[in-house]
Amino acid sequence: MRGVLARCAARLRHPALLMLCMLLAAGASAQQYDSQGNLLGGQRFRRDKPDADRAPERDVPPPPLAALGALIPVPASSYDGPTPQLAREQFQVGADEVVRYVLVMRLPDGSREVSWEGIRCGPAEWKVYQRARGNGPWTRDFTSAWQRVNDAGPAGVRYRLAMDFFCGSGGRPVASVAEIVERLEDEGAGSVVKRRREF
Repeated sequence: MRGVLARCAARLRHPALLMLCMLLAAGASAQQYDSQGNLLGGQRFRRDKPDADRAPERDVPPPPLAALGALIPVPASSYDGPTPQLAREQFQVGADEVVRYVLVMRLPDGSREVSWEGIRCGPAEWKVYQRARGNGPWTRDFTSAWQRVNDAGPAGVRYRLAMDFFCGSGGRPVASVAEIVERLEDEGAGSVVKRRREF
């Protein structure tokens, strides 16, 4: 970082431009990676693979709405609203490194919104594939695109899912659906905090 600042200072004399250079240098140094591509500082997401190196994303249809089965509540990180729930029997860990799941949100009027979603652990992104209201039918969300997970608002639940339940070391999904379910069911016992510290 000092080298960057020195080169920048040598070229820029205007205080505002020098300040901009300092901010850019600080941002560049804030994200440092180890030899395995993991973000240093305890993060579990790695740099995204180039498109040519990533397994092609598969078109996986959602499960029938009538067959969602039992639901598992998942408290979001910083969202003061209805508790998100996940269909316990409908997780998929794909060969394309996408963890797919059904998210159910109960609305204040008693109805429910259901979405078939995916999380990519490497680039720390989430996406909605299809949506349904009440008992359906499913409708494809053609406007949806991959977006970064973050711990703010209603989308904060995807951050919790990626950080605590879906993603393992090196920015890859956990090994199996059974491990996802185990992590979710152990959440109340404090094991999530322990896993975060060990990452």
